[in-house]
Amino acid sequence: MSRMKIGVIVDNLYNYQWSILEGVFSAGENYNLDILCFTGKHLNTPNENDKKGNLIYNLISKKNVDGLIIFSSAICPYITHKELVNFCHNYSKDIPTISIGTTIEKIPSIIIDNILGFKELLVHLIEDHGYKKFAFITGPLNNEEAKIRYETFINVLKEYGISINPQNIYHGDFLYNSGRGAVKTFLDERKIDIEVIVSSNDEMAIGAVEELKERGILVPEDIKVTGFDDTEGAKFITPPLTTVSQPLYEMGWKSVESLVNLISGETILDQIYLPTKLIIRDSCGCTYSAIEKAKVDIDKEFTKLDYIN
Repeated sequence: MSRMKIGVIVDNLYNYQWSILEGVFSAGENYNLDILCFTGKHLNTPNENDKKGNLIYNLISKKNVDGLIIFSSAICPYITHKELVNFCHNYSKDIPTISIGTTIEKIPSIIIDNILGFKELLVHLIEDHGYKKFAFITGPLNNEEAKIRYETFINVLKEYGISINPQNIYHGDFLYNSGRGAVKTFLDERKIDIEVIVSSNDEMAIGAVEELKERGILVPEDIKVTGFDDTEGAKFITPPLTTVSQPLYEMGWKSVESLVNLISGETILDQIYLPTKLIIRDSCGCTYSAIEKAKVDIDKEFTKLDYIN
């Protein structure tokens, strides 16, 4: 009997997407599946060279895959939600499909709780550190996750009576250069006084840290920086990044498990929510020891083993 083939649409093979793919590959092995990665670029990207990369998505059909997993939150910075839904439905009408990261109507979706862990982070910065001078780097606000994180940021600060000037908000795109651009805009153009820069993801946070360091501005001594995702880069940058951990490996595993059940004709939930949690390191002004880092890494490895076993 031939093995089922599962297609995966991603726009890169690094950072948080690779962490999700680790879960996909492990689950694929567990269920005796072939995993085919269709690695293109962002949909409707303004980069002409990247547009050519998206031709790979045209190769996907029911003739070559039995099921499809779409990293929907990763490929959509330049399109509306309706356009993303239409893109996904072009496949799901013929192929059992799972969405990761964004709720897509009529397609089962693996979603993280963007509010709980991020709220923990903000409360930590306000209550434990007493920060009041915030700047925020959004993701692309047509992205469901970015929108929720932005709204959570505004709502939590409002609960604590901290007002945010629009000058303290930079509209990013989840990419590294947005972090650098945010720092340049905050310090050079708007000349605002900042205690802490809260970023909607780790990649932009790392860009912000690198830009600050090149200017001789110390993190966290002069300006604190936080992220969201808990990517490998967040652990190994200097200083290590305080962030919000997504269960990335579990998202990958759960997407395959759900897709196998869907292909088998089982009824599965429209939305499967996974939790997030605060990860405290040095960049927020806390002291983060190697022992604490080892504990986090060990916990993650045990979680992976739980799924495999």
